[in-house]
Amino acid sequence: MGGGISGPGKAKKSAKPTAPPPVEDSKDRGAVVEIEFKPEILGLCIKGWTVFKVFLKGQGHKLGVQPKWRILAINGQEVENNSHNIKRILAGLIQQKLKVKISFGTKEDEIEATDVAEIAFDLDEGGELEEM
Repeated sequence: MGGGISGPGKAKKSAKPTAPPPVEDSKDRGAVVEIEFKPEILGLCIKGWTVFKVFLKGQGHKLGVQPKWRILAINGQEVENNSHNIKRILAGLIQQKLKVKISFGTKEDEIEATDVAEIAFDLDEGGELEEM
């Protein structure tokens, strides 16, 4: 994924992701960061609405998403604390190849939810969702 050989006199770029700049700030949710993902696997695991794990080399990792960030909205629509509902929304957008813009609150949440859903799925040849 990228990498490559640096030419003479060129420094090799670091692969360490950097978080995008915050859009706004709030005591309840910390800074709000909006990130636009490609309509494909995001590389995140969530509990409730909190990012529980960011998969190395996945989209979320490359775009600077951090564990314990809270998903506040998807494409401008606020979401509830329910990882299965969030997964359904994201799967629908990805299946239709629509943009996926997620607003994250960067205040680190205590992970209280009991449900866990890995947001890792693909579409089979017929365009149906296929769990990974």
